Amino acid sequence: MFLLFKCDMMDIGKRGIVMIKEATYQDKDDIFTLMNELENNTLSKEMFDQQYEACMKNEHFYLYIYKDRDIKGCISLYLQNYLHHQRQTGEIGELIVKKEYRNQQIGKKLLQFVENKGKELQLEEISLSSHMKKVDSNIL
Repeated sequence: MFLLFKCDMMDIGKRGIVMIKEATYQDKDDIFTLMNELENNTLSKEMFDQQYEACMKNEHFYLYIYKDRDIKGCISLYLQNYLHHQRQTGEIGELIVKKEYRNQQIGKKLLQFVENKGKELQLEEISLSSHMKKVDSNIL
């Protein structure tokens, strides 16, 4: 079962209330644009749509967006069960902030939000890794 939260965190941004909330099917096209920026490439829309659909149905997947009028960034959390851990662990699979909104602490807020979610879920740990070639995307 996919857990839904109406609004998990609010912040006052320059243009009003900013929310970090769970992504929905309606956010798919905006998330696709962000993933293309993350990959510095144009992904197959058909394949992305299939992956998005599968992820949204996966009870071990969470996708959060940072949004006021538009989506400024997103972060994903995948829950894992490893034999060598006593509890579930989390892995941040994607973390991206649009270039024009970087250096505004959005990435930090998304990471803090997922850290709090991990505590709520009593995860043993949360890991994040990044490809060295994604120099622009590694700047939060």
